[in-house]
Parts: sequence; structure tokens; C-alpha cells
Amino acid sequence: MLTFAQENDAPTDDVVCPEQTITLVGTKKYLIGEMLDLVPSQVVSGTLVQHSFSQNDTLLTTVTAEKFTYLPKTSGTYTLQTILSLWSCKQVIDTSIYVYDDVVTIIGQVDEKLLEPYSKIFTQQSILVNTVPVLHDEWEQNLDLRHKIQQGKNIIISSNTIDKIFEGLTRLSESSAIDLKQKNITIVNTMNRNLTKRIISKYMKYFDSNRIYTTDKQNFLNLIASLANKEDITKSEYLTLFSLSEQKTPSYLFLSRMVDRLITHGFPIDLIGLLLTISLAVLAVSLFRQVIGFDIFGSYTPLMAGLSVYFLGLWLSLVLFCFAFVATILVRMFIKKIYLLYSAKISLLISLYFISIFIGLSYLHSFLLNVVDFDLFSNIFVIFPMLLIILVSEKLFYEWFKVTSKWRWISIVEFGIVSYVVYSIIHAVVIKNFMLSYPEIIVAVVLLIVLVGRFSWLQLLEYFRFYPLLKKHNQDEEE
Repeated sequence: MLTFAQENDAPTDDVVCPEQTITLVGTKKYLIGEMLDLVPSQVVSGTLVQHSFSQNDTLLTTVTAEKFTYLPKTSGTYTLQTILSLWSCKQVIDTSIYVYDDVVTIIGQVDEKLLEPYSKIFTQQSILVNTVPVLHDEWEQNLDLRHKIQQGKNIIISSNTIDKIFEGLTRLSESSAIDLKQKNITIVNTMNRNLTKRIISKYMKYFDSNRIYTTDKQNFLNLIASLANKEDITKSEYLTLFSLSEQKTPSYLFLSRMVDRLITHGFPIDLIGLLLTISLAVLAVSLFRQVIGFDIFGSYTPLMAGLSVYFLGLWLSLVLFCFAFVATILVRMFIKKIYLLYSAKISLLISLYFISIFIGLSYLHSFLLNVVDFDLFSNIFVIFPMLLIILVSEKLFYEWFKVTSKWRWISIVEFGIVSYVVYSIIHAVVIKNFMLSYPEIIVAVVLLIVLVGRFSWLQLLEYFRFYPLLKKHNQDEEE
């Protein structure tokens, strides 16, 4: 970089002008109709900057300013010559600028060797191919990646993590004003097509459904070849137009049609997936209670505990559970002195629970900041899982609970195991996606629940409990 003793002093005769380490900030690859926007970095104050823009040795424009903007009318390779002058010091920077007729953006992990046979054709056809890894949370701040998404008229999503990708694209659309409805989206994956349709349905307000297509992995190279030769891919046999309509679902898949109908009318797919997985969780609760013989403090208690952890997270749920335990103990101590009816006791319990939360969070805020996501409290509906926790606590530590009771603590451990299984089921993405792909599974779940309800044999734990008696009985019969 040019440096002088004082910035406003003229250089002396023995001044040395080292080469400036200056680069042009901005992309070097553009789509035709896109405004060029480049500026030199780290320019010393007082430096005269002159840009000369040419194509095939033909000068198109000259700009004397630090920032260079230009709208090229044709595709091809251009040369931008930047001259930096500061008194007797001068430096010339030549930069190649490429302008393309079309841009194809591929999102996902793609083997570059698959694209090599078509790279020459893409160059001859003046088509730029941008490859982008799977979207991450920081993509809104990455200017280069954001520009690649904005350039692409045709976007190919070659990944099974389409939920994450569409979520990232919608965030980019909101933060960068990218009009995704003007882009052709082709989804290439191995996922169930019904699941693909139902996952991306929640993002449809940002896209044009008439511009979204799906295809299989084996047709990926056919798609690339069609784009390289500038063929109309919308007429290709290997592409299927995306549709939210339940009419595309076979009539014998009644529940699938109902799910598609709900999605078409704007019903949240996340809630549909949660309701479907809860049916599996309820089946698990019945199996642990009726077949294995766990003490779960009522059929709904593990479900309430699992849902609380699902919505609030593990650490916040544990913190609130501690506050609920304190409130429960205080109420027990109080009703030993003054008798209360059940409804009044529950009202007192809830009030003391919230008082414990106020006091606890106010004093432990700095300590819990690293383990608890306090942003959850910005959603007013967080009150419902918070209430579920106090109801669970009331079931676990009722007024006949004894701290010294060994069997009561064993029951609490069994309850914790069942609650963890419930949470794992409703939290597992694989299970949710499976249920969304095949909602008819819920019919089999209902039949299994009926069978479990008819179970009348000894429970698994009862075999261990009565094993000495059974052994003695068998020995008596043998004698």
C-alpha cells in the first residue's frame, strides 16, 4: 500500500512507490442484464482512480471514480482496467469480467466429476454453473453465496435435506428481497414424493408452484444435459410438476388425501406430523404400562412430560421441573397445617409455581444463560408446556409421596424412561417423515392399541416379581 509520512504532504524526490496490494471488491461473474458493481479495496486517500471497460480491445466506457458500475448489453468476456494514480505513483490492475446468458445454481453435494463432461458445452452456450453447499444459518451474511442464489434462473436442489434448504431460501428471500417466484426449482432426491410435497408445502407462499419440479436421482445427468443444451426442461418426461392438490393422491389412500387437503387449506404440516407421531408415542406408553408393567402415574403423564421437553428443551424443562417440585413441597407443608379442597390446592400450587419461577429466574438468570434459551419466553404460548410441567409434578409428588420410599423412586425412574421414549418418538425427524409419507400407518397403530388393551397375561415385570412363586409352584406340580 502507498504510505507517506503525512497523507497531505507531496512526495519528495527519493520517495519509493511500492506496488499496492489492491483487489476489486465484487463478483467477477455476472448474468446478462445484471449491473456490474466493483470498487477497489484499501485505496489511499487522495488516489485518483480511473476505470476503462473494454471487450475484444474495443473501449466501451471510461469512468473516473472509485466505484465502477456498468450494465453490459451482451454476454462474453470483458476487461476492466483500473489505474491508480497518486502524484508520481501509478499502478494498473487488469481484471477479467465474465457475463453469461444464463445461470444454473446447484444446491447440495454434487460430484464435480459428473459435471466435467458438460463444462465445455456450458461455456459454449454462455451458461454459468454455480455450485452451493447445503444451506446454513450464516448464509444471509455470505454475500457471494447470496449472489449465486440471486443469479440462478434455474435452481437444482440435489439433496435429501430439502426442509433445511427451503427454510434457508425463504430466509434469503426475506433478508435480501430475492424473488423466488421467478425461478425454476427442480428437486432431485430419493425421498418419497408425497413427503417431498408435504415438506415444501409450508414454504409455498415464497414460490410459484408452477415452477417447481421433482425428479429422481437417476435423471440428474439428463437434467444437466438438457440445461447445457438450452432445452425446455418443463417439457421433459422425467420431470413431474409439483402439486399440492389431493386429487393427485390415489383415492384408496384416504388419510393421505385428507392430509393433502389440510395442507392445501394452509394447515401447518409440522402440526400434522406432530399429531401423527403422538399416536405412536401413545402406543409406546400403552406397551410400557400394560405389557411391561411400568408405573407411569397415569396414561397422559408421560405424554405431557415428553411434550414439555419437546417444546421447551431439556434444560429449561429440568429447571422448571425443579421449580415445580419446590412449589409442590411448599403446598404439602401448607395443607398439613390448613386443610384445603382439591381445587383450591391446585390453584395454590400453580400460583406458588409461578412465584418460584419469578424468583428463581431473576436470581439465576446469569447462571442459566448458557444452558437455557430464554428466547422461548418471547412466545406467549410457552405458558401451555409450562403448565404441563406443574401438572406432571403434582402427579409425581402427591401428598402421600414419601422421600424415603424406595418403590416410589423406582416408579419415578420408570416414569422418566417412558417419558424419554415419548420425547424421542415425537422428536425423531425420521419417524415424523415416515408418518407424513404414509399417514395410513395410524390405522395399524389404532389396531395395536386395541390389542394392547385386550392384553390379560402377566406383565413382563410380574414374571420377575413372581418368579420364586412360579418356580415353587412348578416344583410342587412335579412332586
